[in-house]
Amino acid sequence: MRSIDYESELNPEQLEAVEHELGPALVIAGAGSGKTRILVYRLARLMEKGIAPENILLLTFTRKAASTMLERARELTGRDAGGVVGGTFHAFAYSMLRRYVSRTPYRNGISVMDRADTQALINMLLKEAFPSLPKGFPRPQALASLFGRVKSFGQAPEEALKRFYPHLSGFHGEILSLLERYDSYKVSQGLADYDDLLVHWRDLLATEKEVAEQVADRFQFVMVDEYQDTNAVQADMISLMCSPHRNVMAVGDDAQSIYSFRGADFRNIVDFPRLFPGAKVITLVRNYRATQPILDCTNAIIACAKEKFSKELLAQRKGGRPPIVYFARDEEDQAGFVTARIADALGAGFRPEDIAVLFRASFHSFRLESCLQRAGIAFVKRGGMRLLEAAHVKDLLSFLRLLANPWDKLGWHRLLTLLDGVGPKTASRIADQVCAEDDPLRALAEYPSKARWAASVRELGGALDNAAGSASLPAAFDGAMAWYHPFLVDRFPLDHPRRRQELEQLAAIAGRYQDLETFLTDMALEPPENGQEEQSGAVTLSTVHSAKGLEWKIVFIISMCEGRFPPSPRGREEADMEEERRLFYVATTRVMDQLFLVVPESVSVPGGGAIPVSPSRFFEEIPPHLLTAWAGDNRSFASGKPSRRSVPPQPGQTGGGPSSGLTPGQRVRHPIFGPGVVAQVLSSKKVKVAFDCGGVKTLHLDYARLSRL
Repeated sequence: MRSIDYESELNPEQLEAVEHELGPALVIAGAGSGKTRILVYRLARLMEKGIAPENILLLTFTRKAASTMLERARELTGRDAGGVVGGTFHAFAYSMLRRYVSRTPYRNGISVMDRADTQALINMLLKEAFPSLPKGFPRPQALASLFGRVKSFGQAPEEALKRFYPHLSGFHGEILSLLERYDSYKVSQGLADYDDLLVHWRDLLATEKEVAEQVADRFQFVMVDEYQDTNAVQADMISLMCSPHRNVMAVGDDAQSIYSFRGADFRNIVDFPRLFPGAKVITLVRNYRATQPILDCTNAIIACAKEKFSKELLAQRKGGRPPIVYFARDEEDQAGFVTARIADALGAGFRPEDIAVLFRASFHSFRLESCLQRAGIAFVKRGGMRLLEAAHVKDLLSFLRLLANPWDKLGWHRLLTLLDGVGPKTASRIADQVCAEDDPLRALAEYPSKARWAASVRELGGALDNAAGSASLPAAFDGAMAWYHPFLVDRFPLDHPRRRQELEQLAAIAGRYQDLETFLTDMALEPPENGQEEQSGAVTLSTVHSAKGLEWKIVFIISMCEGRFPPSPRGREEADMEEERRLFYVATTRVMDQLFLVVPESVSVPGGGAIPVSPSRFFEEIPPHLLTAWAGDNRSFASGKPSRRSVPPQPGQTGGGPSSGLTPGQRVRHPIFGPGVVAQVLSSKKVKVAFDCGGVKTLHLDYARLSRL
């Protein structure tokens, strides 16, 4: 049995938390401060003090987190921690409901439905309620997610619908009625879905005082991990179970509360001292991940939060460089800059898995994905899908592919099966027939059939024929969007506004191309391999939400401008903007060695081309002396030190400088587009280059780094 030297193995703040025994305590664990270490050592300390393992409860958000902590405590102490009840909120609630099942609505037992069961039941109730499902009404899979979010909100379902699903306002009455029937059916059949477990256990604790007292007597010491991520129901559970003895330790970071869209409530951690009067608040500020120049930046970000537990992270690593800022001309320049810097880092000896690019929304990386692909840099994407993986993007690109190649049977099959009444066999038959004609688009527009689906088939043909005659790629894209939008709403009723926004971003990208063929070629990214999330040898692209809890040596945060990060403030509550600030804080605390902030000066919008944008309000709150402007050189990551300049730098300065003496026919190389031939010299500053793989590009020589071959 190992003797633990707590004083030498823990810093003073960690030691204070670990040695806390009786009464409530809130541990505000700053990013990289050793949160898990606190829980493991306190678990060991309690057992060492003679607390029986079965009297300790450890609640986490993943089964893996709980099992890892229990195993580490066993290794630390040499004692068996198997008697400790450790697991997720849902697993614990289920075990308690089974123990007290006679006191619940489930008198004869309770069976938990998996996702497939839930969707099957909802589908059955939908068919009973609607002989023909109204157009735009959520499908079973979407309703399952919606019902779960409504329950976790902790307020009346109608309020949750108004807040989270305003675009479904025309169906709110029907959805509430369906939810009531769904809940009644489950109780009558002894069934519970995943979210019911929390709600029923919370309700039992609230209505059965004897049960609450017995649970408090059994679990005399309660520890909760990631408390900032709890929703209203989970916070109620903790309060009701711990009120008699108040021996609860909540560990988390208010500055990393970013999951309100899942039901997490920032107020839970902020109000903990009020809910548990006299609670000891212990703040961990020693950061073991980053260096102080980076932490100075992160501290400045969260200092502007309107409500918080004050803290300033202190680096335990020496040295380091300030975050680097690059003001890109536009999103294309942003993608090129990031790709070039990644190539520099790889050349300096960093591994691809040491590098991450973070962004607020999945579609923000679309241009970067294409750029990395052309440069031959492997990447994986976390949170959202790679451009060509998303079903709605595949649908729209299939429409455009048929304009370029009307004999593409794969494209025909995908679009035809979107139509009501057209199954795979019918789609294949129609595709074979029209592809046998000289003009498949016209043949479909005049398709000779009296079947009930024939009108929609001819409508598709007409839309394709009209789009094929468009004067420009944006006009063709508009035609595709006009035809596809009803299918978008019907296929994705729960989140079609977000998907529409992604398609509009794709339209903005298309607007930069001169022809459809080049656009489709550039969009044809290689499909991801199975298990890409775990593969090594690849740079990580990630939404900030999916990056929480992870770390990399080099991190880029892109699209740091208004309308991107944060998204448009129009109609957003102040609380939402405060969460956006915390999201930026989480992004900046993922880095170990070098942080890049990339600020485009213009972004593309559908129908408006490129429009100027302001730097993110959060970026502007960072004192300029804490940042370093990109100096425009190509010094090695391993040895070079960026020159210090005040921020902001001159717009668009990348250090490339104009090239002179270029003539048509001369072979050149671009760091992103590769080798090509000068096709035309437009002026002393502009040339057209026909790249071997990237098509014809017009380049400004003040920015493009062209080298002669």
